[in-house]
Amino acid sequence: MVVVSAVTANSKPVRQSITGRKVTASPKERLNIKALSSGGGGEVKLSKKAEARRLLNEDLASLSLGVFHDLNNLMGIVMTNLSEAARQGSVRDKMELHVDQAMAAAQQARSFITETMRLAHDVPIQRELANMANVIRETARVSQSGSGIHLHLHIPKNLWYSVVNPTHINQVLQNLILNGIQAMENKGYMDVFARNVVIADKHRVLLSGPHVEVLVRDRGCGMEADLLQLIFREPFSTKPNGNGIGLTTCKRIIAQHQGHIEIASAPGLGTEVTFWLPATVKSAAKILPKKKHALKVGTGTVLVVDDEAHLRKLMLTVLKQCGYDLHEVGSGEEAVSLYEQLLKEDKNLVVVMDLSLKGELCGEATLHKIKALHPGAKVIAASGGLVSESRQSYLKKGFVDILPKPFMPADIADVVHRTLG
Repeated sequence: MVVVSAVTANSKPVRQSITGRKVTASPKERLNIKALSSGGGGEVKLSKKAEARRLLNEDLASLSLGVFHDLNNLMGIVMTNLSEAARQGSVRDKMELHVDQAMAAAQQARSFITETMRLAHDVPIQRELANMANVIRETARVSQSGSGIHLHLHIPKNLWYSVVNPTHINQVLQNLILNGIQAMENKGYMDVFARNVVIADKHRVLLSGPHVEVLVRDRGCGMEADLLQLIFREPFSTKPNGNGIGLTTCKRIIAQHQGHIEIASAPGLGTEVTFWLPATVKSAAKILPKKKHALKVGTGTVLVVDDEAHLRKLMLTVLKQCGYDLHEVGSGEEAVSLYEQLLKEDKNLVVVMDLSLKGELCGEATLHKIKALHPGAKVIAASGGLVSESRQSYLKKGFVDILPKPFMPADIADVVHRTLG
């Protein structure tokens, strides 16, 4: 919640939330904002402490975007290698289960990073009508893989749908399941229950109407009652190296979805965490196995430009299967020079270029040089700092499409096929 301190007519400090609700603010919570009345412009002057905090937040946001970019590059390597491993001939059947589980985990990690990047870019949270049975099953499968825990799932066939951000709900479930696994020292049995419930009018916390209820139960060490009062406060954690961010994140996400989360625990018996989400009275469809689509093939020339040699190699590995004539360089300067040569040989040419190239020419500067040679040049922007909502802004800059990293083999095959026609 965004909170701004102010001073009322009777000089009492209040805290004004974005919903307009006013509550008393402690001196520590006040930002010491002073309105300047001269000129009637409503100008606001921040205190030195608040200004320092603002600058720090900007620095952290900038640093986070850089970290996300690098993490996305690493995830791209993991995901592409896993995908290629799953395609390997006779050994495929033996390793497919482990590869699929690793791939699912990598895809969830990519989703978490992408959602966090959307927040950093101030992109509104996206929600969709989600099959909650699918969301729960997939998250449980990934979260328990590689552990010694046996996870019992109890999900009715007619579990209702909810309008949610699936990635955020994955994040909640993963936190709860991993907490249970750690509390049980990686052995034993856990339960994940889900059911449809209808909340009556005037409930103490929930909106009335249909809800999906999800319960995660472990049989770990449990907690004393006094610790439960602190469990959703961020600095607090029962783990030696914990920071308490996991459960506070869960509470925030569920609240954003107009739901509610509760925890019950007893020493020596274990812990139960239950949350509720508003639902639509629609039964879950039959869960079908995901189809693995073949890569789209085509003709033409592709120039891959990336200063990371291993990323270039992975892209070339995928595109080679698609039938293209391939070339690679590691800098913007080399890209401009080679593009001029290739243009003489094949007009059906596309460039897949990383935006954060090292050297004198970054991605956008290289685009301008290439456009000077050929105004109709087809250049795809690739970066770990992109989200799908960035597409329109990059089209205006002259790119023909974007390729957010990390990408699956089908992602790069599709965007190149779509561009070359």
